[in-house]
Amino acid sequence: MKSTMIASSRLWINGFVCILLVALNDVNAANFSIQDQEVPGDALTVTVPIKVSDFSDVGAMQFTLSWDPTVLSFKNLGDFDHSTLPTELFFFGETHFSLNAVANGKLLCLYEQPLAADAVLDGNATIFSITFDVIGADGSSSYVRFSDEPTPRKLASFFALSPEFISQNGTIQIGKRSNPSGDSTDSVIPQLSFARDGKNGFILSWEGDALLYSSQDLKGAFEPVPDAVSPYRVDALGNAFFKLGLKP
Repeated sequence: MKSTMIASSRLWINGFVCILLVALNDVNAANFSIQDQEVPGDALTVTVPIKVSDFSDVGAMQFTLSWDPTVLSFKNLGDFDHSTLPTELFFFGETHFSLNAVANGKLLCLYEQPLAADAVLDGNATIFSITFDVIGADGSSSYVRFSDEPTPRKLASFFALSPEFISQNGTIQIGKRSNPSGDSTDSVIPQLSFARDGKNGFILSWEGDALLYSSQDLKGAFEPVPDAVSPYRVDALGNAFFKLGLKP
């Protein structure tokens, strides 16, 4: 097990991962993900790709994306480079987004496939990207996340059971993050991996010396999980949120 400890630090390393864990049964689900990024403190813009995997049987989709408008300012949408095949997102584009609330850090999407054809995308595909102007100070950060307000996350299918909408949020770090002592330090994010456990759940693994905290919802406090070591098995009978932070 690789160690990612920083011996000189006596503080928690600034860098947590919040992840939504769901049961990995034979459920039809499409995954939407946003990767964490760190850009230089003097960066003027940042482009955030929105990626999907296991994307099939999708005839319509809707969701809201949100961010901190004091750190990021919406600039434009892009990367609608989809195949013209009727079984892919051939009609998906900027016209399927509402920009009315971008000043408040919200982008709404509502799309339905023409010709009543469900879409299928292979691999880890980028369905679109958002470019922001960076207006936050060096050391600031902003979430970019999927939300249900005002437009809830939902997928629909013309010919199959509607897939579940599974989402992973990201964080945009502007420059180096400062710790409470005022010193600048690199963010250290654990590298996570998931594997089916052959039963009703999965195994969560990571590298480094880490502590795991869990909560049934993001509104509640995160409570430490006793004796959490890598790997850690989770009985995924329902939704649960976990926060993983490296220990110095």
